[in-house]
Amino acid sequence: MEISIIEWLILIVLTFTAVFYIIFSKQGKENKVLIILTWIACIGTMLFLFHFPSDGKKLSSENYFLGIAQMLGGLLTVIGVYLTIKQEEKIRKSDEKNYDNKIKEQLRLENLPVLKFSTNNDEISNSGVIKYIDCTEEEDTYHKQLNINIKNVGLGSAQNIYFQIIIGIENNDSKMGNVNQILEPKDEFTETIYFRIPKEKNDLNKRITIVVFYSDLLNNNYVQVLDGNIGITRCESDGIVEYNPGIYASANNSYERIGENYKYELPEEVVESEKNRIEYEKKQEEIRKRITDEKIEKINEITSEYFLQSKYLEDIIKEQIKTITICSGCGDTEDYELVRKNIYRVKLMEMIGISQNEDIKCVTDVLVNIQTGNIKTINKKVYFVKPKKINKFIQMKIKRIIKKELKKQQKKEKKLYNF
Repeated sequence: MEISIIEWLILIVLTFTAVFYIIFSKQGKENKVLIILTWIACIGTMLFLFHFPSDGKKLSSENYFLGIAQMLGGLLTVIGVYLTIKQEEKIRKSDEKNYDNKIKEQLRLENLPVLKFSTNNDEISNSGVIKYIDCTEEEDTYHKQLNINIKNVGLGSAQNIYFQIIIGIENNDSKMGNVNQILEPKDEFTETIYFRIPKEKNDLNKRITIVVFYSDLLNNNYVQVLDGNIGITRCESDGIVEYNPGIYASANNSYERIGENYKYELPEEVVESEKNRIEYEKKQEEIRKRITDEKIEKINEITSEYFLQSKYLEDIIKEQIKTITICSGCGDTEDYELVRKNIYRVKLMEMIGISQNEDIKCVTDVLVNIQTGNIKTINKKVYFVKPKKINKFIQMKIKRIIKKELKKQQKKEKKLYNF
């Protein structure tokens, strides 16, 4: 059975309107109006087709095809007008949304609290939270407090100020703070954290992260992070050894705007770095177990003399590179390895801080003869930890300087010692 042209047209129209209905019927009243108009146009077209005079000349009649064209043209015109209106409506809503967002952002900036942080270890009378590090309340501990001064230097008030303290990489999400506290512009207050450290743990060295949450009066939420460290320093004077706990923290980055359900997580590189440090300390502990304290003390005595007779990394940088400001410096002896009888290979580490999380590290490989007291420099390398202020040119210059110092040291030792 053949399908006539009229039946084909009816089938196409019905298919088109069905698809049109499925796509647009749930998108608003305007779409329903358009669908009704489309149905009216389709019904009109079909009525025209059915009731057109069937005198045998219908298919060749110009009026017949002109009528179809007019019906379809009207339908396309309606659709075109509709799509134009919808596009203009979409642009209008987008402009309104952008305008609203711009107004909200302007209001946020006008009410933005900017918190300035500073810390100290002064013994002041103040309420605060107590944190136990690797110990309990009953143990004999060192007491050390960290005072965090917060000053609002912004235009708006801060409220709902909370602290989250992360020791090492252990994050238990516990927070402290006062939901009713409001810090007005130019006002300040001090929060104190009391740390308890076991006295028998004289090699403590842990990272501390203090996360500060707060919001403005428009309920926009913010977070700012203070990075720090807590450790115990061994001091010896006139044969008397003392162990002093120390702690510091500082804010490195500006605030970050956050959502309501924000949960702070330590950056992956920080977690990885801390895991490596813990693994390294365990390795050092195992090495020390294989070497007597007497021999370690002798090695440290010889390397201390070596440091005194050679130039410190800090002095080299200050003399040669005038554009770098040094904030801190430290040194240590690492990796005690027995090479042969009475001769140990150790690493001498020097570290200077350019800024928080930006360091220059110099590692010197030496052979130490604990019987003769002689020392021989094998190698000297410099590393740059997250360099920001030190460009590639300065890095290359420092490496050349360290290489020259190595050659000078080896030349001097060749004359002095016979290994």
